[in-house]
Amino acid sequence: MIRTLSEARSRAAELAASIGSRLGAEHPLTQLANAGASNIENALREVRSSAALHDPPDIAPFAAPAGLDPEHWLHAFMDQLLAQARTPGGISFESAERLLQQRKDEFLRDFLIARRMYRTYPQLFPEIASEARQAGSS
Repeated sequence: MIRTLSEARSRAAELAASIGSRLGAEHPLTQLANAGASNIENALREVRSSAALHDPPDIAPFAAPAGLDPEHWLHAFMDQLLAQARTPGGISFESAERLLQQRKDEFLRDFLIARRMYRTYPQLFPEIASEARQAGSS
């Protein structure tokens, strides 16, 4: 969390400087960006002081919403995300984004395989074929 807040603080400071250089230091957007960067800095300071006082808390396992199939991509994504958060380096925006992109790529590969299977072997999917015929006739 400290690493993530630190990265957020850096990005917010860069954004505030960029806005300030384009719109001027007195512009309301510049003041808002500076306030946001300051708020992130304060949160980072509080997290650091809290971490210094306490042992790192255990990260609770992901509790999936009711009705979500255990094979749903969200389970695997959250398990990987939580496992990475438990490592000494923690998790960053980039690593979370990378994990999500891996899940998306895996989903697209599976989707393309399923589509090829349906086109090649439509007799294996009678429910879908009958729905498609009904939709085409209406």
